[in-house]
Formats: sequence, C-alpha cells, structure tokens
Amino acid sequence: MSLEGVFQPVYASFVQTGMRLYFESGRPELARETFAALEENRGSSLAARLGERRQFLRGLRPAYWDALAALQSVESAALFDDSDGPRQSMRRLRGDILEMEARAGVPGFRNPANLLRRLQLRLDDDTALLSFHLGEAGSGLWAVSRSDFALYPLPARARVLDAARRFRAAVMSHDSSSERLGRELYATLFGGLGAQYRNKTRWLLSLDEGLFETPFAALVTGGVRAPVYLIERHSIRIVSGAANLLEAPKRRGAPHTFAGIGDAIYNAADTRWRSRTEWPWRPRAPATLGLSRLAGSGPEIESCAREWPGGSVLLEGGEVTRTNVRRVAEGGASVMHFATHIVQDPQQKATGALISLSLNDAGRDELLGASEITGWNVTASLVALSGCNSGAGVARPGAGLMGLTRAWLMAGAGAVVATGWSIPDDAGDFFRSFYRELQRLQSRDPGEALRAAQIESVRSGGWRSDPGYWAAFFALGNH
Repeated sequence: MSLEGVFQPVYASFVQTGMRLYFESGRPELARETFAALEENRGSSLAARLGERRQFLRGLRPAYWDALAALQSVESAALFDDSDGPRQSMRRLRGDILEMEARAGVPGFRNPANLLRRLQLRLDDDTALLSFHLGEAGSGLWAVSRSDFALYPLPARARVLDAARRFRAAVMSHDSSSERLGRELYATLFGGLGAQYRNKTRWLLSLDEGLFETPFAALVTGGVRAPVYLIERHSIRIVSGAANLLEAPKRRGAPHTFAGIGDAIYNAADTRWRSRTEWPWRPRAPATLGLSRLAGSGPEIESCAREWPGGSVLLEGGEVTRTNVRRVAEGGASVMHFATHIVQDPQQKATGALISLSLNDAGRDELLGASEITGWNVTASLVALSGCNSGAGVARPGAGLMGLTRAWLMAGAGAVVATGWSIPDDAGDFFRSFYRELQRLQSRDPGEALRAAQIESVRSGGWRSDPGYWAAFFALGNH
C-alpha cells in the first residue's frame, strides 16, 4: 500500500496529461493508455497479496499472531484511554507486525499486460465497468463493456466531491432535497454516458478517492411523479480495480453453510454473562463500553438462517468469541452474517471499525478488528456486516477503501456487504429478501441480490422506502 501511495502522483499526472491530450485530439490510444495506467496501480496491493496468500501465511511465525493479539488488546484499550500511551504501543506493535510480514514475503507488483482486452473478455453481455479518476483541473469516466470502450469528461474534483457530499448528507438526514441533489449528481457523473453502457443491467464501479462514501444506489435517473432510482435500473458492485477482477477466480459454486453471528453480550448487566469468580467473591466488573443489547439481532440471524437451504451455524450470547468466530470463518462457512455492534475509534480512521463480540469471562469487551482479520484464511464467498457504519474506513490513494471491508477481502472473502451509516436495529426483513434472492441467482452476485432487496424496500411504503434506510447498504467485491 505504501508503494501505491508513492506511485499514485506519477500515475495521476500521466492520466491527467493523457486525458487532456485525448479530449484535444481524440486519439483512441490515449484513452486506452490512460485507462491501463489508472487501473494498473489501483488496488494492486490487494491483488498481489491474494496472489501470494498461501505462501505468505506459511511464512508467518507464532510471534506474529501474538503481536496481532496484543495490538487488538491495545486498540480496545485506546477506546477507554485517550492518552498517548496506547497510541505509542500501537505504533510499536504495528512496526513489529510490518517487519514480520516483510520477512514472510512482500508481494510483488505485476504489470497486467493487455489489461483492457482481457477485461473485456471477462465481462459478460449484461455488465459494464465504470472507472473514475478525479483531477484538479478535470476528471474522467472510462466505460468498458464486452464490445465497447469510451472515455468521457467530468468536472474537476472539487465540484464532483462537493456535490457528492451534499447528496450524501441529504440522504442520511432524510432531507427532501435529496431527490433534486440525486438528479443533479447523476447528470454530473453519468449524464454523458452512452446508451450502450446505460442499457447494461450490472454496473461495476472502480472508484477514486472521495467517491467511496457516495450512496450511488439512491442517485435519481429520472421519473416525474416519483423518482426512479439508479438501483431500479442497475445492480451496483464496487470493485477494487480492473486488475483485481482479472486476478479473481471464477465465482464459486452453490453456497452451503450459513454462519450467523449476533445477539452478543455487550455489558455486565446482561443476565447471560457469568464471570469466572461467582458471588460472594465476585470482583467488581471492569469498565466496558457498556453497549446496549441489540434486540433485533438474534431474530435477524435466526430468520436469515431459515431462508438458507443448507446447514447453518449460529453464534449468540457468550458464544460470540474471537475463537469461535475464527473457527467458523476458516471452517468452511459459505456466508458469514454479522448482526452486531460496530465500534468506531475516531482517532484510528485508517484501520476502520471494530466488530464488538461478547464480553469475555473477565468482563472485558472482546473486539475484532481489521488487523486480525487480514491474517485469517476465510472460506466465505460473502461476509455481510449489518451493523451501523460497518463500511467506515479511509480511502487511500491507489489502494482504495480500508477498514473491515478491505480486511475481509484480504482474508479471502469473495465479497462484502456493509453499511455506509447508522441503520435501525431492524434489518431482518431486508436481509431475508437479500438471501432469498442470492439463492435464486445463478450468478450468486451479491450486487444483484442487494438490488432486489433495495427495490423491495423502495416499493414497500412506509419508513423502509426512504433512501436513508436502504441506500446505506453497498456491496464490494471482485468475484
């Protein structure tokens, strides 16, 4: 990722110059060369890491896992202690982890030859890839289908991001201006897009820094009496770049085991929690985050499991431990569904959010973060994170969106469904529809299943039809 950051200004300068020359001269090779340069660096660290994953994991020593566990403990402690001590410990541990990862094998960067042509062969007749580059003077949108390729001009970065921020804020706050802002942003981003791409039902979005937080599903494509949302025209899946699409194996077969994780123990007042020392010698419980119980999370995972035709494993209450979650993740589960609290550390935006598991026997919060997940060997084709703002993370130049979504992909998951902001503790109906559609689809594409669930919400009436609810969900993955 550091190399991506170093290379990014060079690639960006090349792309910016190539776009200007293309729009002046119309020479088609400039459009192809700028696309190849843009996608060559985008997400290449993820592709490289996945390509050498088995060799990398074999090279890690026990001390690596000890350091990861220590880092997780310090990250949890930092939520209570805002002093510089935990921050210094985190920096030291991360340095140790980086050194051990380097000794285990640093991924090499490969230049994907004939990237555009290979990508076109990979796409089916219903799919278009739309790749964005935001520049200071002007931006570009590259559109790729199986038979066509084009480059379209977009406004400068500042204008695009300002419109995207205002639209997101209006959707999140259920403001009536969201429809007007959604129409304007759609026209800005996709107004010039050719019909051959607008007619594709499946859109893969390769995004630039600043666009990851945009609720694309809620953009308004038309309609007079009522808005027609983008999700009613296209399924949407965010990808980590064209090179990752080429590196990803073909989609896996029919799913089997469903693993649901929810209704964990979040505070010592929960009657299900028991310490190792019982009354009258029971010590005072240590300070915890004191999170409230998610009343809907148990019914959510149970109802989703009933929709699943294969076997299911449910972890609830005190069973939601790091050991059990890892056992399920590496033990053959096809789908992992988390209906849990997602804890944010404002000072650690780069590492993203933490999944809150149950209190341990000593009464302390057990939290699962990106740094630990990346070292796992996950078998799931899909990981769903239905907690609030589970998709939070910093978008690094070249590398893309960090946080829990990136961690699960690095661990081997095929795709991740996450949320862009807080949602009500009542997502059971939404995900039942999602999993029902996922089973029906031969493609097993989470973007298409998510589209069906979102359209059902749009047309349901009531509070679930508001984009402030259903547009929070997005799918990310390269399978």
